[in-house]
Amino acid sequence: MDDSTQPLSLLTTQEKIALLEQEVQSLKEALAKSMDTIGQLQEQEKLLRERLADQVHNQFTMRSGQVFEDLNLGAHRPTSLISAYHDLYREGRVDTLDALDEIPELHGLDILKMKILFSVVVLAFRCVQQKILDLKSQLRHLLCLPEPEISDRDSDPLSADMEQYINQYFIKSADRYNLTSVIHEVSESICSTLYEYPGLKTCSQLKDYTELAVKIAWGLSIQNPPYLIMYESRKFQPHYHTRFHTSDSDLDEIKSFLWPFLIDGHSGECVAKGVVIT
Repeated sequence: MDDSTQPLSLLTTQEKIALLEQEVQSLKEALAKSMDTIGQLQEQEKLLRERLADQVHNQFTMRSGQVFEDLNLGAHRPTSLISAYHDLYREGRVDTLDALDEIPELHGLDILKMKILFSVVVLAFRCVQQKILDLKSQLRHLLCLPEPEISDRDSDPLSADMEQYINQYFIKSADRYNLTSVIHEVSESICSTLYEYPGLKTCSQLKDYTELAVKIAWGLSIQNPPYLIMYESRKFQPHYHTRFHTSDSDLDEIKSFLWPFLIDGHSGECVAKGVVIT
């Protein structure tokens, strides 16, 4: 008969100790299995929490047809920035055109004045985008991060998370960044190209317009993915363009762009129409 099936009263002290040790060993093995199961459950819980956090983040960074926005971003919310882009054309551009009318050497050059303000917007986006690329490149170098196209979340989740944190930092700290150098770069580019019109350098309204254009371009370009301006179409398309009042409505060929159209880099949707002359 096996010792484990005998009544304890019939076992010797040695056998009782051996039996107790066997039970202790069984309990230890059961405890180890339980701890392993708990560890697996905790890991699953962690993954579920991360997925839930990602879903909540996505809800608050939805773009096309979005329902939620991070209200803490204030004027740097996408809808506010798009509205500011509209206002820059409807108000800022009109006021600046009036100021340019006061520059003697620009008298009668209405098309040139409109092209100057168009160029300011294009240069603002171009300079801002280059600045963002340079800043992110410097950060990747300092943090030894691979380029985003080389790394992905499946193969390198830590680097992917860091890229997301960098993008979020730019968005949430939009008011902190000093854009003076970018504003100066845009202004200098305009004035050096049109050096025969020295009045541009002293036009305070043009300076204000340039500063506002750069700030709006910065806010739209730091979104992830960024909003983009387009101005290379040669054919009029109603869902992208609006005709300027001097246009020939019977023609579809675009002669000149007066304002770039703005598209959502995520969906490709046009969120602000461009203004063209046909």
